[in-house]
This record gives sequence, C-alpha cells and structure tokens, in this order.
Amino acid sequence: MLSEAVARKYAQALFDIAAEVNLVDRFTDELKLVVDTLAEHPDFQRVLNHPHITPEAKQKLVAEVFGGAFSAQMQNFLNLIIDRRRQVYLRDIYHVYKTLADISHNLVEVQVKGAVALDQAQQASLSDSLAKLTGKLVRLVAQVDPSLIGGVVVKIGDRVYDGSVAGRLAKLKEALV
Repeated sequence: MLSEAVARKYAQALFDIAAEVNLVDRFTDELKLVVDTLAEHPDFQRVLNHPHITPEAKQKLVAEVFGGAFSAQMQNFLNLIIDRRRQVYLRDIYHVYKTLADISHNLVEVQVKGAVALDQAQQASLSDSLAKLTGKLVRLVAQVDPSLIGGVVVKIGDRVYDGSVAGRLAKLKEALV
C-alpha cells in the first residue's frame, strides 16, 4: 500500500513536469534506463539502497554511472528521490509513470496469452479488433502458455476475456458440479 501511494505521488509529479516541458516520452525512456540498469546490476541497486551510504555519495554515483544520459529534469528528479530515500520505489514509480504516459497518448497495453505463438497477421488482426473495442491505440504484449490447450486469454487493464479451451473446460466443470 505504501509503495503504491509513494509511487503514485512521485510518478504524478514527474509526469506533470514532463507534460509541461513536452518530454513525456523522453522521461519514459530515461526512467526505464534507470530501472533496467538497477535490475541488471544488483550490486548497484544494493549500494543505492544501503542505509549507511550518504545521499550525496549516491547522487554522485548516479551522476557518474549515467553521465549525460539524462535531461536536467530527470537528474534533479533522481537527486530528489535519493535525498528523500525513495530510490527503493523507482520500479513502482516507473510503472505508474508509464501508465500515465500511455493514458496521455490514448494507448492501452493488452496482454494476450495463447497456447501457441501468434504470427504477425494474427497479432495485427487482434490489435485492430481490440483498438475498435477499446477506442484506443493498442500495444499488444503476446505470451505463450501451452496450459491453455487452445484459444487465447486477453487482459485489458482489470478485465480478462478468456477464450481458451482450458477456460471453457473449467466453466464446464463448474457447471457440472
């Protein structure tokens, strides 16, 4: 709960700044770079989260690691996050920020699980259908889940559309019981 509240507060503040200076996409990329770097280098993440290392030393390290890769606003944001000892929430902040950026671009991320991989034509057709259904641009994230037996499961936000054979069998079993 706390991480959600903290992430929402900082992500909204960063998004407001990004929208004001028309750098929403750039900030998305910069924040993703930070999150990916922390995920790929756990030692770096441990240093940033270590309670006995001063915020100034952490800020200096971040400046050295990322050099001139960031806008001045993002560097200031990261310094603020480190000053307030909120760097442990960077992944959550990124996810909330990305959602805000997607909303501003009228974009929705749709997760599709299928028993087999969808080819390009199937993905394009499904994207078009979902765009008509949602009235938004669609970013399709496809995954393979052989346990579905056949069909697909589509997740749009909190809604799940289960068109899988496994889902139908589960409903049939439930009806019979």
